[in-house]
Amino acid sequence: TFNSDGGTSVASISSITSGSTIVLPTVPTRDGYTFDGWYTAINGGGTPFTGTTPVTANITVFAKWTAVSTYMVTFNSDGGSVVAPISSITSGSVIVLPTAPTRNGYTFGGWYTTINGGGTPFTGTTPVTANITVFAKWEASKYTVTFDSQGGSAVTSITGILAGSTITLSTSEKPGYNFLGWYTSVSDGILFTSSSTVTSNVTLYAQWAIVSGNSGSSSGSSKGDSNGSSKDTQTVVSKDTVTPISTTINVNTKDLDASGNSKLTITSDIATTLVNNAQQAQAAGKNPDITIVADAPKSATNVSVSFPSAVLEEISDSTHANVIVKTAFADLKFDEKALDALPSTGKNGTTIITAGIVDHSSLSTENKELVGDHPVFDFAVTTDGNKVSTFNGGKVSISIPYTMTVKEQSDTDSIVAYYLDGSGEVMRGNYNHSINSIEFVVTHFSTYAIVFNPVDFNDVPNNAWYYKAVRYIGARKITTGTSNGEFGPNSTITRGQFLVMLMRAYNISPDATSENNFSDAGNTYYTNYLSMAKRLGITVGTGNNKYEPEKVLSRQEMLGLLYNCLKAINELPEKKAGLSTDNYSDASSTATWALPAMTFLVESGITAGTGNNHLSPMATSTRADMAQLLYNLLKR
Repeated sequence: TFNSDGGTSVASISSITSGSTIVLPTVPTRDGYTFDGWYTAINGGGTPFTGTTPVTANITVFAKWTAVSTYMVTFNSDGGSVVAPISSITSGSVIVLPTAPTRNGYTFGGWYTTINGGGTPFTGTTPVTANITVFAKWEASKYTVTFDSQGGSAVTSITGILAGSTITLSTSEKPGYNFLGWYTSVSDGILFTSSSTVTSNVTLYAQWAIVSGNSGSSSGSSKGDSNGSSKDTQTVVSKDTVTPISTTINVNTKDLDASGNSKLTITSDIATTLVNNAQQAQAAGKNPDITIVADAPKSATNVSVSFPSAVLEEISDSTHANVIVKTAFADLKFDEKALDALPSTGKNGTTIITAGIVDHSSLSTENKELVGDHPVFDFAVTTDGNKVSTFNGGKVSISIPYTMTVKEQSDTDSIVAYYLDGSGEVMRGNYNHSINSIEFVVTHFSTYAIVFNPVDFNDVPNNAWYYKAVRYIGARKITTGTSNGEFGPNSTITRGQFLVMLMRAYNISPDATSENNFSDAGNTYYTNYLSMAKRLGITVGTGNNKYEPEKVLSRQEMLGLLYNCLKAINELPEKKAGLSTDNYSDASSTATWALPAMTFLVESGITAGTGNNHLSPMATSTRADMAQLLYNLLKR
């Protein structure tokens, strides 16, 4: 009898003639251990039992195991983008190095065993024999500024400029024109001044204002006045406005407190200029969004940007501008409603927006296990020291730079942002390959972790048309399946099930109470979701104050609920040209109440029917249909 002592089971061998030897079975396996043979006592005690040992009695032999040492490589990017550690590395093994980090103004020079390129290089051929932290080596980038005078006198390019440096600007001359300055594009762009920092190779373009009355060759012209006399006119005008329109500002600081906090301030003068420029941009039909680039020291673990509250109120009241705060940790984009939700504190109030990295040691044991080696971030807004708990229907779009592990690169749909609030599992977000960031939208600030959460179901094969969709909503806890590790893709879905999953998909919390609910809401998993859906106008039920949550859902009901939900949270997508219900032979069979929803979702490309030019409004919906519909929306 073979006792594998924690390894895979090994069948007994019987009917052995006394004194015979046996052919030993295939050795067992055990994660994290190597097999060292069979012994007559546990833990390698007694004597070895081999293929030459005669069997003279019934005997139990025991597997001997040796633990395999595993180690972790931690990557300190030294001011660059975050790189996740690699763990569970067998002693002596080599690893596939992760994607190199990025850092504005610097070129990555490899990983080293001490900071600033000290120690020895760590490469894809370096054996791992202990836990180790390796450090990114950076070399400051050098850039060139090229000047295009657009018909004016030539200005020589400036080369070898260290990233983050400023330069002394020369002017250009052009007969009949006034020089307005150097801009980042031919006819618009951002004004580049002697205080602007160089962060890449750039071409700057001279912009000119023609002097009125000039043909381009003279400096002025004479016009008769009412008395027959003459006077010279030198009124300067440009094609848009003499005042340059720039709604982006860089703020920086070299100071850190003892906790690694960097505090940056937008002065009233700067803020007023930004608001004025945003109003001009909006009036000119241009993007009025105001962007604050917060340039803090690379060692900062927390960045705070302070605004005069009155200016944020003015932005909300007088423009349609969003406010974007860019930090090394994340970009935060506040929409109009989010700005409007900030408390009014009068002329001298202060609003502070904060983004930072959370030390894992401050997390609960449960959250430490959940997060593992992944980064954790905290975002907050305070007005005069009071924390803003909700944006009252407004939204903040968050983009966090994130370098994937090798395993994650083949399954980016399973990279999600996890809300660490202790009240429930809320997953959201999509990985944006073009900028290597996880992006998600929130309605209030808190602590968030980047988590890899792959979810597979036994009855969802990887060649199924709904495979990606089901795994996507599984990773975000929109569904946990039916039971026994199955999703039930071909099963019908009830009105109650769909409503709950729809609201989870858009992070709409259930009502705290179920007062004024539908009469058939019951007391179950969907009860408080029905109450919230009724209150938000997502559904008015089926009549007589009933919702019929256990009724099987039809396609037109599914699309109707979806349309109402997107409308209630202001998330309706844009329509696409060339899409119409006229292309479907059974569109006229859609119920009158469902027709607006069906029409809009067809014209926006959210649903393409069921094939053969059919919308099938009365057909029952399956769980796979539901998954694909939500996937199409959430991945947009």
